[in-house]
Amino acid sequence: AVKIENGELIIGEPTFEQPFFELEDGKLEIINRGEFGGALNFISNENPSDTILIWNVPINYVFNFEGEIYFIIGIAHMMDSGGAIFRLNRDGNKFTYTEVVRLDSAPEVIVIYENMILIAGHQMFTVVEDFEKDNIIEDALWGGLYPTSIAVKSKDEVYIGMRAGYSKVSIENRSVKYFKYEKN
Repeated sequence: AVKIENGELIIGEPTFEQPFFELEDGKLEIINRGEFGGALNFISNENPSDTILIWNVPINYVFNFEGEIYFIIGIAHMMDSGGAIFRLNRDGNKFTYTEVVRLDSAPEVIVIYENMILIAGHQMFTVVEDFEKDNIIEDALWGGLYPTSIAVKSKDEVYIGMRAGYSKVSIENRSVKYFKYEKN
């Protein structure tokens, strides 16, 4: 995993997302079993046994962006890879969702930087700005290396942690460099 501390790149063990996204009156339960299914559920603080199913699909991420709640779905299985970003709409205990961006590669890990959503996909690096996607890197070599984290120092220094190494992406130059971990 990668992170930025005091302006320096730090490499360490990956941490994994919690299966819940906290809301004022409850939480969203995030279930992702890949090709074996998943779900997005609402669990109320008031009645935790009354789970509301929002959608019965594998959910990759739930996040807050510009005051709204969004979630991402996507899967890479066999020869298929893709996904989408959805806005979650809520009226009391009634939930709906609206697709806002279709992704060309299954999302592996995301981060919000400034007003952009940065996504390391199965074999692609995508920047979403004003809900328009820009596939900065296509046919990335990290497809089977399972990206676990993104750390951003600047638009010219975006680091992606993954099995066996990390990548450094420049959004401005639309380029990527790969680095292999060396044992000390």
